[in-house]
Amino acid sequence: MFIGTVINDSASVSFKVKEDLTGGGLTAVALSEDGIKTASSTDTALVGIVMAENELPIKAGEDVAVQVKDIGMWIAGETIKAGDFLTSGDDGVAMKATSGKFILAQALTGGIKGNAVQIQIIKAGFAS
Repeated sequence: MFIGTVINDSASVSFKVKEDLTGGGLTAVALSEDGIKTASSTDTALVGIVMAENELPIKAGEDVAVQVKDIGMWIAGETIKAGDFLTSGDDGVAMKATSGKFILAQALTGGIKGNAVQIQIIKAGFAS
């Protein structure tokens, strides 16, 4: 008989902010044992996208909601087409995943730099 479960089926999780977030809502974050930080183009521990309702400034030590799975929105850092595999650029924006970059999501819609595109978080490993 099951009384409860330890499985969290929510699409979002609350994380402690390691250092001031510079990207704000709809940008990617990377995870470490000390909390989350705005993702950069060199991060591989991409965990998800900051929920839209979070506005800057988001200071170190605060808790912030992060979407870690399913369909959501992500600010494009360049022109993106539906179907593109995406990773983080600097400031947590969505960029096309090139060889060796961690794929956090796939674009479901296209868009231009600075606009939000619809994505599905898939955490598909590293682009070849």
